[in-house]
Amino acid sequence: MTEQELYEPYRTASIVTLGGEVYIPKRQAAQFLARCNKEGFGILGIDCIRQEGNRTILDSELIADFSSRAREDDSSFLRSTFEDALRFLDGIEGDEIFFSFTLKQVR
Repeated sequence: MTEQELYEPYRTASIVTLGGEVYIPKRQAAQFLARCNKEGFGILGIDCIRQEGNRTILDSELIADFSSRAREDDSSFLRSTFEDALRFLDGIEGDEIFFSFTLKQVR
């Protein structure tokens, strides 16, 4: 599976920037992470934006960086980044939040 195929089911509810970056809504983010884990994509990082009316605002306070774990063996990398990404999502309140994921395919 390619990264583009991974995102495809989420595109209609997502925000896609002019540069092509896909931001998945909070209500679908955990499901997307489970799909990443199943398909062998680890999480290197997460960025967040907030939708306020017709404005989209990058929230520089809500960033997760797991890139240092890319040196772990593939199984540990997938498991640890999946678990920590879920914890990161669980700690964020609000419904109008969208997440962009930086991924690394390991299998």
